[in-house]
Amino acid sequence: MAAEHGVALVGGDTCSSKSGLVISVTIMGEQFPDLIVRRSGVRPGDEIWVTGTLGDAALGLSMLDGGFGSAQPSKPPRSSEGSSLSEVEGKDLLISRLLDPIPRAAAGRALAESGLVNAMIDISDGLIADFGHIAEQSGVGGTIHLDTVPLSPPFRALAASFPTFPHHLALTGGEDYELAFAAPPANHGKIAALMEKCGIDAAPVGIVTNLQRVIVIRPDGSEFIPRHHGFTHFQ
Repeated sequence: MAAEHGVALVGGDTCSSKSGLVISVTIMGEQFPDLIVRRSGVRPGDEIWVTGTLGDAALGLSMLDGGFGSAQPSKPPRSSEGSSLSEVEGKDLLISRLLDPIPRAAAGRALAESGLVNAMIDISDGLIADFGHIAEQSGVGGTIHLDTVPLSPPFRALAASFPTFPHHLALTGGEDYELAFAAPPANHGKIAALMEKCGIDAAPVGIVTNLQRVIVIRPDGSEFIPRHHGFTHFQ
């Protein structure tokens, strides 16, 4: 992945730890000032979009926590159109989304260059938490429609075995490292065409509101209350 994105892995640390664990990561890069898409630019009425599918990594982690499979799954199999993945293949794909995520660098760059979006963030703490950062910085809120949150076929198939369908994994799991962004409805068609050109699925999942919070609405109009609102740093 580093080679694919032109990132050089250089050097190492000499460290000690009484507990036996040291994690030290430093990454250096450059921004293109004209292409920076901030979190503070959205306006009520903007559409809330996400790329890809959500919850796969969180479900993969749940399976590993439950003792399923290996911590080093094989590469996810590619199924041809019209075919379906077996249960084992589906589990491998979900675990691969956790252990080998693909950064949406090309899609993010394309969106930034297009000037079509008002704000953007990667989904690492969960959709509710990360869009919440955009909402806070922009002084707005948002309504996410539960039935429009994109879920992969393996997620739907394996999540069906849960006592209650784990929508919270897609809303608060993060770790898929997809993108969340907001844009005026007038840009809908252009964004869809741009994402298709990038080979990335993207879909609107909600709308920016004047409320000072992010809520999730079920198809029947009632509010869905997740178990938590995503990963909270330092808590």
